[in-house]
Amino acid sequence: MPGLRIRPKMPLGALVECLWYWEGAPGPHLQERLLPQAQAALILNLCEDPIAIYEDARGAGYYGTAVFSGARSNCFTIDSNQQE
Repeated sequence: MPGLRIRPKMPLGALVECLWYWEGAPGPHLQERLLPQAQAALILNLCEDPIAIYEDARGAGYYGTAVFSGARSNCFTIDSNQQE
């Protein structure tokens, strides 16, 4: 099972649009660009590696194994191997 996407039932469904889980090998590219979105996101890395986020040419910022992101107006890049 490489991935799973669930829409929670009420009462959690009133606050959470979806939950998704991905397990598997990284894709063919080293990094993935995430586009701006109006929703907030909570990202949990179940591995021990810190989450790296590239917002500009200065390099990565490292944020531990959990990140909360609010609505964004700009894109950012993550390492593809963090998609597991």
